[in-house]
Parts: sequence; C-alpha cells; structure tokens
Amino acid sequence: LKYALNRRLDVAASYSYAYIKNQFTDYEFRGDESSDRNKFTADLVYQPRRFSNDVRVTNRFRYQYAVTGDKKPKEYLRNRLMFDYKLNRKMNPYVAIEPYYHLRDNRINIIRFYLGNEVPVWRTDMELFYIAEVHLKKGNPFAQYMIGATFKLDYNR
Repeated sequence: LKYALNRRLDVAASYSYAYIKNQFTDYEFRGDESSDRNKFTADLVYQPRRFSNDVRVTNRFRYQYAVTGDKKPKEYLRNRLMFDYKLNRKMNPYVAIEPYYHLRDNRINIIRFYLGNEVPVWRTDMELFYIAEVHLKKGNPFAQYMIGATFKLDYNR
C-alpha cells in the first residue's frame, strides 16, 4: 500500500510471506531446514524532481519487522539512497546503497548494493535488478547475491 503525501513524499506499508528452504550445509550457516517468514514494513520515501542532467536522488527510510519460524523477531531500520539516470524513455538505470541497522544489536549488520534498470512494459513498469548483500557478522562476514524482477501495478494509469 502506498499513499502520496505530496508530489515528492510518499508513505507506504507492506506485508510479505516467504517459505525459506535452507541450502547451506556448512555448520556456520545451518538453521531450520525450512521455515516460514512473515515481514512487515513501513516506508517514508522522498523523491525530488530530476536535476537538469536527468539524474535523480531518492531516499527511502524503512522500518522492518520480520519473524522467521520460532526464532526471535528481527527489527531493522533501513535507509536506501538511490541514484538513477534517465537515459531515454525505455532505460532508467540506477545504483543504490542500503545499510540495515539492527535495533536489538544496535549496529549496522547488513549493507546492500543495488544495480538495476526500470523499463516500461505495456502500461506498467518492470524492474530488473542485481543485489549484493554483505552480512557484517562478527568474525565471519559473508555475502549473498540476488537477481530479480518486479512489476509495479498502478491502477491510476
């Protein structure tokens, strides 16, 4: 759910469910073989007009509450800073960085790096992206990599 407060400021809330199957065999990463994840988020997004050179800076501040199986809930404050460049009508590439501040541990324990592109498809937008997620685990940092696609549905169009 998303609501525009004005032309540059939006608030949003979301819920997602995921069934997670753990593929790691290394003892350091082993958890439940499979589990359910419920995630709730609340966002505040500031997106000003583009600069004269077609660059735009967007800032999304997010509160995230996630519960996986019977483990303790995880609460994060996330702040994604994104730079995008409008090449033409069909190409809008972007880069972004997003630190995760873990509220229980009182520290940044994850940093995400994004590379993606938004493309108009029919009367909506499709986003193709790559994410490198670095976990700053004490004594044993590691990275995860994701590729994906999203479709944005806008019923006002």
